[in-house]
Amino acid sequence: MRGKLVTFLIAVGFVAWAADNGKTVLDGVYSADQAARGQAAYTASCSACHLDDLTAYRGALHGIAFVENFRADSLDSLFRVTKNTMPRDAPASLRDDTYVDIIAYILQVNSYPSGKEDLKMDALKSVRIVGKSGPETPPNFALVAVIGCLEPEPGDNWALTHATEPAKTRNPDASRSAELTVYTAVPLGTRTFRLLEATYYRPASHKGSKMAAKGFLVKHPDGDQINITSLQVLAESCTK
Repeated sequence: MRGKLVTFLIAVGFVAWAADNGKTVLDGVYSADQAARGQAAYTASCSACHLDDLTAYRGALHGIAFVENFRADSLDSLFRVTKNTMPRDAPASLRDDTYVDIIAYILQVNSYPSGKEDLKMDALKSVRIVGKSGPETPPNFALVAVIGCLEPEPGDNWALTHATEPAKTRNPDASRSAELTVYTAVPLGTRTFRLLEATYYRPASHKGSKMAAKGFLVKHPDGDQINITSLQVLAESCTK
């Protein structure tokens, strides 16, 4: 069951990112009243570990550490992590709407603006977490997923060309069928990423194929790279 949940979250997160409907936590996605309810629930169930100001655990829920941990993720990822880990002695013991209220409070403490309406469960997947300056690519060394065309480079190197922007993921392993189906439908992009450690995956047998790569993003002045942890075929041919 846990494996299916992880696959579902990654697929949803990538689709929400790829659709890029522009909705982020900067857009007032929760109400002040909801944040007040969330504060009461947080104080009762979470503050003993995370402190009243959310700064415990190296600021996991507060400030720069929070943004870097969840940037480019959807609010649904934050919801699942919160529900599956809190309260520490009784995970998933609160109502779903209470967890959503707590998320509203987390956003408020992190100075994201409130709006007129409550944040709803069915909106979590379509709202991205960004820094105060707006959407950015995942940070250096983030675990990401990228779709592109596998092509050789000089020196027995390989790259993904016509690639998508990197989408943050939380699972480095090879994708299962449901996730691969989602990835196959993602349109190609304009990026190029050199693949590190590609020879382990016998890339020559998949030259020119549309591929899904997961790995750690390595930002480089001469072109971004991905230290891959998974490389899978989506289609034998790669056309834009």
